[in-house]
Amino acid sequence: MKTNQIINNITLKYYNFLENLKRNYSYSPKFLIVAFVIIFFFLIPYPQKKYSYKIGDIAKRDIRSPKNLVVFDKKATIEKINKKIEKALPVFDFNSEIISIKIKKVQNFFEFARKNLKTVSEDNLTKKIEEVFHYYPTKDEIKILKKYKFNENIEFAILKAFAYFMEKGVIKDNSTIFKYSDKGIILKNLSSGEKITKKDISSFYKYSKIKNILSKNFSLITDFHPKDKKLKKLIINLVLGLITPNIRYNKIEKENKIKKIKKSVHPVYYLIKKHEIIVREGEKINENILTKLNAIEKKSKFSDISKQILGILIFLILLGIFTNQILNEDINSKKIDLKDAFFILCSLVFTAVFFRLFIGMSLDLLENTVNISKYLLLFMIPYSLPVILVTIVLRGKYSYLMTLFVCLFCFFIYNEKLLIFSLFCSLFMIKKYKCCLERITFFKLGLELGIANIIIISAIKLFFLNSSFFSSYTYQEFIGGFLGGILTSLFVLGIIPVIEILFKYTTDLRLIELGNLEHPLLKEFFIKAPGSYHHSMIVGNLAEAAAEEIGANPLLARVGAYYHDIGKMKKPQYFIENADPKENKHEKLTPFMSALILISHIKEGVELVEKYKIGDEIIDIIKQHHGTSLIKYFYNKALELKKKGLKEDIDEKDFRYPGPKPQTKEAGIVMLADIVEASSRTLQHPTPARIKGLVKNLVDSVYNDGQLDECELTLKDLTKIKETFTKILLGIFHQRIEYPDDKDIQRNRD
Repeated sequence: MKTNQIINNITLKYYNFLENLKRNYSYSPKFLIVAFVIIFFFLIPYPQKKYSYKIGDIAKRDIRSPKNLVVFDKKATIEKINKKIEKALPVFDFNSEIISIKIKKVQNFFEFARKNLKTVSEDNLTKKIEEVFHYYPTKDEIKILKKYKFNENIEFAILKAFAYFMEKGVIKDNSTIFKYSDKGIILKNLSSGEKITKKDISSFYKYSKIKNILSKNFSLITDFHPKDKKLKKLIINLVLGLITPNIRYNKIEKENKIKKIKKSVHPVYYLIKKHEIIVREGEKINENILTKLNAIEKKSKFSDISKQILGILIFLILLGIFTNQILNEDINSKKIDLKDAFFILCSLVFTAVFFRLFIGMSLDLLENTVNISKYLLLFMIPYSLPVILVTIVLRGKYSYLMTLFVCLFCFFIYNEKLLIFSLFCSLFMIKKYKCCLERITFFKLGLELGIANIIIISAIKLFFLNSSFFSSYTYQEFIGGFLGGILTSLFVLGIIPVIEILFKYTTDLRLIELGNLEHPLLKEFFIKAPGSYHHSMIVGNLAEAAAEEIGANPLLARVGAYYHDIGKMKKPQYFIENADPKENKHEKLTPFMSALILISHIKEGVELVEKYKIGDEIIDIIKQHHGTSLIKYFYNKALELKKKGLKEDIDEKDFRYPGPKPQTKEAGIVMLADIVEASSRTLQHPTPARIKGLVKNLVDSVYNDGQLDECELTLKDLTKIKETFTKILLGIFHQRIEYPDDKDIQRNRD
């Protein structure tokens, strides 16, 4: 329930907004600015790939560089960087601090052992040895150390051997240092920060080889000559436990050096000269060629698109000024209301979004196809759709303005071929569409547009011919163009009802429904006011014929005439065509009251059609079909009463319809048809001369009263309207011969 309520509130606010637009003539360019900003973003050029090749493809044509281009050679630059990186010596850290730390630990251990030789337990000694030397001694080895009382010779031998290897550098067996034995390394002392270049890494000791070296050169290294082999072995084990690799690879230093190299290396560029051949037709695309093609496309894409965006911006500013001036002038002169201006701007936004979406999708779908023309889908897009929608909704107004925008949008988004194609499609639809008297009209129009599209495509192909005209591509494009015509008609039938709902317009399709005599309001009209109903039907025929003759909308004129007197249903007996011949309701009323009742049928008619949501165009005809004309019969009757002294003050305004005067050709035609049909019934002997004279006098009278001043009917139109009315009335009031009865025939036989 809450969701429905929210939707209803939004819908109500939106329709109130449309009503305010219809009544408000103070034009503001805010809508225009918003619309053109949206349009600008959707018109930013679609990035088209000129060369959609990949490695191994065969070039379809010779490709030359369009201009001199300095191109970044990524591959050469990377090679240059890699060479410098390869030449750069790796950095290894030399940890000298660990030597002094471990020497101190060894010294402390032997001092402790000698002082506490008698009191310290074997377990405690074992634990201490394990902590300092990372070696787990046996009980026999503890006894050996005790036997020699941890003397200084043993201590010095261990320290001398440890320092001998550690000071020269100990490396892991799997160290990466061996990869650089040819070019050397940089050795960084972690204590001092000093860096030295070491070309010869053979002076470093592998941890796994230390035992063997120490065993063979024990006395030389330690300057100690023990006779006890077990003691010698123990000293070697303690030294090995004490030694740890102190040369390690510095990864961070290497990464920093690589970054510095990358920054210091100047990029490699090469020049592609204008008209230089990049690839010849039939040549296989390799990596080098593809790099050049991508570079050309990338360089030209950014420069071209930036220029195109600037061009589009200038065009849109000029078009915005031009459109703003047209809409402003027409709104101020009341040729168009704000709702129509709002619809036009929405149509422009819809056009930009619609074309961007469908052209983009078409190009993406057929980007990598070989045997299918990309124009197959491009020509299938209904470019004339926005134009025909504006033509249908606004009765032909602003169709050429919309055509201008459609053509420019096609040009901005893609190319000049689509501009030409959309131009002639749109012009064809404007000229072919007059009025829709049945839904199949749009399908027929779509077929005709499809055939016209084929002719337009043929002309474009001949003009831009760069390959054989009779190719498979041409036939595909013909199919696309023909289907585009059909799609246009289908889109129109689908979108028009949406426009009717969103903008509250009464289009020809809606008029077809309203013109159905089975419509509930017309059926009720026939039952309650049959005389007025019959009068409206004849007025509809007169109006339709006249509208068709002068190029107005015959469907709107006919349907407007059907409903123009619908308000008479409320008080049908007060109108002569429905009145009982035996009783005249106006005899008991004053002329003022009678005029008030006659005038009220306008307001009551508007209320009825609003209740049935029939549409603004019909409401306008109901309001305008009497204009501000004078109800002469009751005004004259009031004057007679005043002359007799029965009435004091008479204001002519009380006997005039409230108006407004007809604003459109169709409303003017319905006014004339209404007066002519009603007055023709008063003719006693309707001869051709009398009918012609009556029509002429009535039309001239309305014209002289100024009722047609605000509509677009010309004197030439009025002459055609008179001729049409006369012709139809002669058909209605034609004379018949008197047929003989059976007695006359029998008498003549005898």
